[in-house]
Amino acid sequence: MESFRVPVLTAIFAAVVLAGLTFGMSMYSQNGTMPMAGPAGSVLPPNFTASLPANFRGMTPYKVTLVVLNVPWNSTGTQPAFYELKDDGLVGAYNVSLPVNTLIQLTIATFDTPSSTPPPTQYANVTGVVGGNILVVNGTISLNGPMNVSVGQWVSSVPLDSIAHTFTISQYGVNIPLIGTSVEVAYLYLNGTGVSQYQCMVPCGTGPSKFGGAMSTPGWMTGTVKVYAPSQAPQQQGANATNASTSVQSPLSSDSSSTTVLLGIIVALVIVFVLFFVYRK
Repeated sequence: MESFRVPVLTAIFAAVVLAGLTFGMSMYSQNGTMPMAGPAGSVLPPNFTASLPANFRGMTPYKVTLVVLNVPWNSTGTQPAFYELKDDGLVGAYNVSLPVNTLIQLTIATFDTPSSTPPPTQYANVTGVVGGNILVVNGTISLNGPMNVSVGQWVSSVPLDSIAHTFTISQYGVNIPLIGTSVEVAYLYLNGTGVSQYQCMVPCGTGPSKFGGAMSTPGWMTGTVKVYAPSQAPQQQGANATNASTSVQSPLSSDSSSTTVLLGIIVALVIVFVLFFVYRK
């Protein structure tokens, strides 16, 4: 009898563990959506879920990566420019296309140092993004040595003297201050289709006001932002190729989670009964 009791107790314990795991999966996907993981395993910004309308929760983000580089302007020097990272490499950001009414994960890597001429004070504040915060990882880009990855933090503003550029879309109230030699991540969504303009608000061009040169040349520190409806979507690349509409719900919806729990319990009970009859003999 003792030899029979041990495997049965073991099976019961396994059943409890399996049921607990499946129940945990169900709780993890409560309300039919998966809690979204932040970039590089980071937590999401404060008030992230509360800042999202219900129809955006559980949506797979549309991912866009921009890079700021100093490149030759003419034979006498360089100027900063925005590029968009695509499958075939970096492309001048003359026109950045973004889907309407879609959660967007925007990553911007700035290969430039803070400007000696900071922008007006208001452009140090983060606006127009989900939760009112951006993730800043300082020192992730090294201009003169090995990469030094620092712990990222979510911020709603940055020091003026740390800003190299901004990514500002005035029509949508979006302003993302870009700290020199850093990577930043923001989540946003745009309501209403149309064509607007993005502009760096840091005087980093040429001329007496420093608003000439790159500051006024499309594809450098300014360009267009086309917000399109899904039916007008351009050909998708990379991470967005399989989810052009980006309205992808988590596979662990509330219905599938309930099914998972039920199947887990059934499997556990089958194991118990099989072991019961085997060791009974």
